[in-house]
Amino acid sequence: MLADAVIIGFGRVWKDENGIVNLRPADGVTLTREMVVEILDTYKFLNGGKKALVLVNVQGWQAASPARDSQVLMASEAGAEVHQAAAFLVDSPVSKIIVNFWIRVHRPLFPTRAFTEKDSAIEWLQGYRD
Repeated sequence: MLADAVIIGFGRVWKDENGIVNLRPADGVTLTREMVVEILDTYKFLNGGKKALVLVNVQGWQAASPARDSQVLMASEAGAEVHQAAAFLVDSPVSKIIVNFWIRVHRPLFPTRAFTEKDSAIEWLQGYRD
């Protein structure tokens, strides 16, 4: 059940019944800096301008890695203004290694972790609820 949802040209963003903002990028899309700006603005909109708990579902996502400048932006102060915490839902140990590498390289200014199980990701995110 979707409490609030926004369809953007490169995916879908919604706030679920747990108050978690979800992102599902569309297949085949390489996220650019401009797309990340729109995603961050959508997170703010759906969460009433407050920092959000965010679940990014990239399970089965068929696309190239996001552009470097978009990765830097997401981990930066601009990302920290919007994220209370972020969990990436991946579908394989290899995908988890890739996300963990991104976390180590870009050092997001908010708690960030990769998961292969949705329930574990949600439980972890809820630990950061205000």
